[in-house]
Amino acid sequence: MKKALLATAVVGALTIGTPLATWAEDSKGYSEMALSYEMLTNEGLSSSASTPVLAVKYRSIGKRWNNFGSEVVLGIPMGEDTVGTAKVRNAYWAVFFASVIPLNEQVDFNAKLGYGTVSTFAKVGSESTTSSDGGLAWGLGASYKLNNKVALSLDYNKLHSNVGGIGFGANYRF
Repeated sequence: MKKALLATAVVGALTIGTPLATWAEDSKGYSEMALSYEMLTNEGLSSSASTPVLAVKYRSIGKRWNNFGSEVVLGIPMGEDTVGTAKVRNAYWAVFFASVIPLNEQVDFNAKLGYGTVSTFAKVGSESTTSSDGGLAWGLGASYKLNNKVALSLDYNKLHSNVGGIGFGANYRF
C-alpha cells in the first residue's frame, strides 16, 4: 500500500510539475535535480536521534503561475546514531507543492508544503524494528546560483511533527 501511495505521489508530482515548467518557451520554467546532505533529527524517540541522510530531489517550477511547481524528495540513510543501546537510521520520501521566489539574479528563496513519510530503523543486538510515520510536511530554503545551471542550496524540512532537518547541497538545472 505504501509503495503504491509513493508511486502515485511521484507520478502525480511529475505529471503536474513538469508541464508547469515547460508550458511555453517564454515561460522560463525549469526542472532541476539536487543532492543534499541532511542531518535529520527524530524527536519522537525516548531521546532524539540525529542521522545523516542523502536527499535526492527533483523539482519542476513554472514561471507562468507565479513560480509554482512540485518537488519530489527521497532521503537515503547515510549513517546512524545511538539512542540508549539502539542503533538508529532514518529514511524518508516526500512530495511537495513548491514556490520559488527570486530575490535577485543569483539568490532564490523557496517554500514548500506537502506530504512526507519517515521510516525509522532501530537495531539492538540482533533484534531490529522498523516504524513509519507520515503526515504534513513543509520546508523553507534558499539557493545561490553559481551560474545558469548550478546552484548551492540550504534547506530546512519538517517531515511531520517529530522529524525535521537541515540540509546543504547542490542543484543542477536542465
